[in-house]
Amino acid sequence: METPESQIKKEELTEDLNRMQAITKIICERLQRESSISQDNKESIAYRMAEIMLAAKYMYTKILPDLTDEDSKETPFELLSRFRLHYLNLYDIIQEFDEIFINSIIADKGAEYIEPNSEDDDLYAEDMEEFIPKDENISNN
Repeated sequence: METPESQIKKEELTEDLNRMQAITKIICERLQRESSISQDNKESIAYRMAEIMLAAKYMYTKILPDLTDEDSKETPFELLSRFRLHYLNLYDIIQEFDEIFINSIIADKGAEYIEPNSEDDDLYAEDMEEFIPKDENISNN
């Protein structure tokens, strides 16, 4: 026998799944007009984008209120642990999206992705120096 709480949870999961499918479909249809992304990856990219949006929404609508609720039944450590768990999930999803997206663009261009190295970072830092405001009171060590 289902409890009212488990029924609500099941309905929320069904709604989220329906949202994810709808968002994925809309994004995928829009990506069909994009020629710089390989056809094979458009659906995966759309799915990951929907997944990111729903994970971020969950953190904002469920985790944040619990973190700021003074009367929460969870200890601060439990709340932070739950936040960390959902944050790491979001982080993984974003990394997966980024990997699919970059590889898709590279495959379409026939290019090869090269990992940046520290020498590239130094060149970037030198280029950015002209955009960093100088303050005589701050040491640039």
